[in-house]
Amino acid sequence: MVRIMILPRLASLAAIAVALLLTPGVSRAPAADTDRVDARFEVFGFAGFHVLTNRTRIEEIGDRFAITMDLDTRGLASVFVDLTSHSEVHGEFARGAARPEAYRADVRRNGVERHYALDYRGDGTVTNASAPASTGRPFSSRPSRSVALSSS
Repeated sequence: MVRIMILPRLASLAAIAVALLLTPGVSRAPAADTDRVDARFEVFGFAGFHVLTNRTRIEEIGDRFAITMDLDTRGLASVFVDLTSHSEVHGEFARGAARPEAYRADVRRNGVERHYALDYRGDGTVTNASAPASTGRPFSSRPSRSVALSSS
């Protein structure tokens, strides 16, 4: 039941992040300028209970972009669904559209860790590079590596 309530909210938050990224004029920035938007959304449920925190960072330099999103259940909601998620995507702006190159996500839900990865190729193929759940990879809600954006 909680899953049904949280997923529509996540979809709307993702839509807001994409809208912020694709605001008119974003792709016209000079190559040396870096644009960055940091957003934090607090989601409250019935009777004002704190349910979820979403932290989103959108970065753009020249024709390159990166979006990072961290989700954490809070308060009473974490009793039903304990969720911590870190995901990131990076790519380029080409022909008036955002073209992703890679997507990575580390998700811990109710003690079970999952690692997802997609690689987008120039010919339109998408490769699933996800790790199985039993890899034993340490979970990190804030990985030490960051996506480097270049203006080349």
